[in-house]
Amino acid sequence: MSAHGHKVDQTRYGLSPSPLARGLCVAFICFGFLPITNWIAGGHTAPWYRVVLETWLTGTAIVAGGTIVLVVLTRRRILDVAARVAQASGNWFADKPLQSSLLLAATAAIAYAVTSQLVFDGKALFIDEIVQLYQARLFAAGRLTDPVGPYPEFFSALNVVTRGGEQFGQFPPGGPAHLTLGVFVGAPWLITPILGGCAVFVFSSLVRRVEPEPAVGLAAVLLLAFSPFMMFMAASHMNHVPTLLWVLVAWLAWSRLTNGDSALRWPLLFGFAAGVATTIRPVDGVAMTAPALVLWLLSRPRLSSALLMCLGALLPGALLLAFNNATTGSPFLFGYEALWGKTHSLGFHASPWGDAHSPARGLELLNLYALRLQSYLFESPLPSLVPIVASLALARRLTKFDQILLWSLALLSLGYFAYWHDGFYLGPRFFFLVLPAMALLAARAPRVLGDATGRIDVRRYAFVVLAISAAIGGTTGLPERARLHAQSLRNSRHALTTQVDSLGIRNALVFVRESWGSRVLARLWGRGVDRPAAEFLYRSIDTCVLDSAVSRLEQTELMGAAARAQLWPLLRDSGMVRPTTVSPDRTERVGARPYTLHCQQQVAQDHRGSGLYPIVLAAPRSSNIFARDLGDLNARLMAQHPERRAYVLLPRAAGDSLYALVPVSGAPTASRGRATDAR
Repeated sequence: MSAHGHKVDQTRYGLSPSPLARGLCVAFICFGFLPITNWIAGGHTAPWYRVVLETWLTGTAIVAGGTIVLVVLTRRRILDVAARVAQASGNWFADKPLQSSLLLAATAAIAYAVTSQLVFDGKALFIDEIVQLYQARLFAAGRLTDPVGPYPEFFSALNVVTRGGEQFGQFPPGGPAHLTLGVFVGAPWLITPILGGCAVFVFSSLVRRVEPEPAVGLAAVLLLAFSPFMMFMAASHMNHVPTLLWVLVAWLAWSRLTNGDSALRWPLLFGFAAGVATTIRPVDGVAMTAPALVLWLLSRPRLSSALLMCLGALLPGALLLAFNNATTGSPFLFGYEALWGKTHSLGFHASPWGDAHSPARGLELLNLYALRLQSYLFESPLPSLVPIVASLALARRLTKFDQILLWSLALLSLGYFAYWHDGFYLGPRFFFLVLPAMALLAARAPRVLGDATGRIDVRRYAFVVLAISAAIGGTTGLPERARLHAQSLRNSRHALTTQVDSLGIRNALVFVRESWGSRVLARLWGRGVDRPAAEFLYRSIDTCVLDSAVSRLEQTELMGAAARAQLWPLLRDSGMVRPTTVSPDRTERVGARPYTLHCQQQVAQDHRGSGLYPIVLAAPRSSNIFARDLGDLNARLMAQHPERRAYVLLPRAAGDSLYALVPVSGAPTASRGRATDAR
């Protein structure tokens, strides 16, 4: 038993250093401190590495120097004060388990909610967030899919699947299902902060069972709860935080199972939690719970417990398969594979964008994730992985739970080594689930250093160093990162539907003006060109040439593979194509040919400003129909809705949050010919 009042797992494996810990330690040193991506030809680079390295060296010197000055000025009393504070805090954490956990969880949830409003305006900004909130609104309306009719190019978006006149989000249903609770109460932005607070509460309960020293357990909870990476992710609409919550619930159930608690609810809860995590992020859910399952099965559990675990996983698993079957037509075909094909899956092959994902590219991505963790994890002047590497390097034994943490980390790394996409938003988000391991290892670092040297002063010095580093990170690094996030994705923050509704416009057809490149890409979708081919064509062909070719296609009946075949010969000039330097939309391409007058006009429109259609998908539904502005093609949609007035919504100037609502010529509107400001 520990001071926590719980039986603590202290099972050790061997007396020699753990090969798993040593291997991960070497991996963190190599991938977290060296610019491997700049040394191999995989397709990615880190041109910012030199600046970051200088920041690490300067930050480490500041923290080390500050610690020495503080110790000298206080005549070492700061070391005794640090020890007393740690002891008193640990006692509070141990003596008041429920109260301390609730206080930490509530404080964290409030901090996340405030961050959501102050930094992200309480809105879904990133395309993944937008599409998942869109799916949540469909769920809240009692539907799995959204009817869009014969012209999906007006309504679809990057990560939206279109099949048979219906569309839906490409993501597994678990993440949107959680957001649905917020849609029902009119505050979807509150759900992830609440789930983040729940994750802190569960982690607090878990560390009491796996960490024998209360002060270390409390430090781990604080590091997880108030890590800037956690703060920003829990303030978003992303699905990583609910995945983390259910993984932690599964681990908590495992800890009860392996410590002799024979209650039937624990295997049932483990299976259910692992199943729910998998319905949100399948790769993450499997990677983070499979080691716990394997280790438990190796302990020769009772058959009844194994059956209960399967039963627990049955409900979320069945719902996932049923959703897939209802949307893609197959229980085992996920939305993203229906949209992008097998190129979306794990493995070394061509990506949906056309680039080949190779082992070298996989190593580069792992390198980028680890390098980014150094900053985004704690935002401290000391590189974030330093205490974690120290814990791994000096730890001589592992508990069962340590093994789960490290094997989960290894499996997660292996999974994303074989995945082609660079998962970067608010930090290296594919590695977000390593936060519990990182927090626990960082919290243990002072103790591990003290044990390794046999000197209590070393432990106290290490504690002060980390405390100073965390304090500087919280007062300088965190606010600066918040400022940068608050300035990002400005176009996604515009409340287009609210602005139109505020004018008293009802039952209208509103076309949202996007950039020229976005319109060309949507028109490719409208011709039935599959998403991987559309992306490849768009990225490889002069946008002016592609626009003209799509216009010719739109005068024919060619669709799907036949339309793609007509466009494929244009790739012969792809070697001369480069990202645009003349348009604000940097995804557009220019080649050797001069732009036609029509194309010059499209670029000029881009400079006058453009909106972002997908944000209306995540907005509450109104009586108005919002669609993507496709110029002359708008007549097709207007013919379907002859009773509705038609407008084009476009910014008054580039970057302006004030939009003009311009009546469409020839539409049945009483205010034709006059622009109305949508504020």
